[in-house]
Amino acid sequence: MKRIISMILVLVMIAATLVVFSSCGGNNNNGKTVVRIGRWASEWEKEVFEAWTAEFESENPDIDIVWEWNAYNSHFDRIKTDLLSQMAADIIFVNHWGWYPYRNVDMFVDLSTVPELQECFDNLIPEAQNAFVFNGKTIGMPIGFVTRVPVVNTTLFENAGVEIPTDRTSCFTPSEFVELITPVMNHPANNVELGLNITLNDLLYCMLASVGTPMFDENNEIHIDNPTAIAAVKEFQDFVYGSGIVIPYQQSTGSGKYGSVTDCLLYKNPQGDRLVAAGYSNPGNLLTPTSGGVSVATIPGIKATGGVDTIVADTNVLVVPTFSKVKDEAYRVIKWFMEKENQLKYVEFGDLPCNAEAFEEVFTDTDRFDPEIYSAYKVGMDNIYFGKSTSSRWQAFIAGYFKRLCEGTITPEQFCKEVTEKGPQYFEEE
Repeated sequence: MKRIISMILVLVMIAATLVVFSSCGGNNNNGKTVVRIGRWASEWEKEVFEAWTAEFESENPDIDIVWEWNAYNSHFDRIKTDLLSQMAADIIFVNHWGWYPYRNVDMFVDLSTVPELQECFDNLIPEAQNAFVFNGKTIGMPIGFVTRVPVVNTTLFENAGVEIPTDRTSCFTPSEFVELITPVMNHPANNVELGLNITLNDLLYCMLASVGTPMFDENNEIHIDNPTAIAAVKEFQDFVYGSGIVIPYQQSTGSGKYGSVTDCLLYKNPQGDRLVAAGYSNPGNLLTPTSGGVSVATIPGIKATGGVDTIVADTNVLVVPTFSKVKDEAYRVIKWFMEKENQLKYVEFGDLPCNAEAFEEVFTDTDRFDPEIYSAYKVGMDNIYFGKSTSSRWQAFIAGYFKRLCEGTITPEQFCKEVTEKGPQYFEEE
């Protein structure tokens, strides 16, 4: 039986006038308008986001911002119940990862129709212009451009006498990356057990896209049963199964033996040795290793041999429920978020900015933004593969095939053929 969350949510929307309990926003005891913001967060993220919006509150004394935090998966689960009860926050951070159940839900403001936000949309980078359009409505304001590159522990490279290619302007092939990282792993002063902590499914999607055979095309169709895609999948399988620099299958969800792809750089054994040479990260998560005393640099990511430089990307966006009682104040908060200087502050603990001027400044103001940290994020920007909203059935289906591929119990030919043939039936929820 097909899941009926979308129908339920639409019915709730129709019955909105019958709701008798209070919904979003309101006034606190000081007479200020409260704007609630929902977001996922780790402990350090809570502090920096709250400090960031404290600046807004000082400039807008009539508004009080209240953050509502949850773990990443719990955040998207909570959206469902909060929409049903019409108790959702006035501004909600979302992205494509958990958006599949809500893609047809008509309970969010078309922000492109809000006059106060028109300038914000006009100033977006082209890559974010249509980041969150569903059913002809632009329901999300892109606040952060999300992409990840390998972040390396510079001390380990120095110990091994390996130069960090921070000025490299092209992605690595798997063999090139193995050649770079293996001496760092093997140097006796480092005692490194893992060369690269990486989200492997993102890597496979990136490698497929780099040779022009993405897992999904623009129509959400699968066309990977061809020699080019099979070669890319085989190269990926060899890298995972035979290189010895990653942990197969544990990394498919973004975490594994050493924790998250960024936190792994902090991992030490009882003797105090750091055991991971590199981990994939977006800019904001670099605060984790740097605040832990780890010196880091970034290098470009990985593409298939013969492919073009490619990155896998998503956008974090802001949505506003139509039943919010403080929409005008919420728009003021969003407009402040999207101002150039505030976007430049956001990139230091979040993602690349979506404001075009701020985005360009990240890569040109070398005094403020160290090129050894930020330049790698621009490699592959001309060939972006955006993540897509997918059903939980698809995620379960592909996870099984992905595990078998990483274990080496299925051939690349079988993987490409069976995913192409069987995958589409899992696109919809039951």
